[in-house]
Amino acid sequence: EVVSDSLSWLSDADLRAIARYLMQVSPKEGMVPARDEIEPAGPNPQDPIHDLFVAACESCHYPDDRGLGGPYPSSFPNYSAVRDPAGTNLIRVMLDGLVRGGQGDPAFMPAYRDLLTDQQIAALATYIGQRFGGHDKTFSADDVAALRD
Repeated sequence: EVVSDSLSWLSDADLRAIARYLMQVSPKEGMVPARDEIEPAGPNPQDPIHDLFVAACESCHYPDDRGLGGPYPSSFPNYSAVRDPAGTNLIRVMLDGLVRGGQGDPAFMPAYRDLLTDQQIAALATYIGQRFGGHDKTFSADDVAALRD
């Protein structure tokens, strides 16, 4: 919402000014890793959650993480929600889906709130975060339940 409802409307000069400022700020310890710091792991068909990933995610995200393009995802590491070991936004997007307009960068993802259990969403969030997010966080059904309410 911040991007599509406000930042996307900034002028190029304002965007450059913000970028210059952000480039001067030192990163804090424990922050979400940058995209170029992530080396996504390859698919692991032996992982028990792999079949759920194939069924729920792969038709849009593709097994090689290149995505469909257009309003569909391009690459998991592009999303800070995937790289963030706290997992709050990743789990919320999985629960509630995503519809984002904005200027030239629409996005859509279906909600899985009524389709998957808390355990399945936790397992998918763990699989996606570890495979594409560069962290080793394991999410639990309790983590999902806390965000479901």
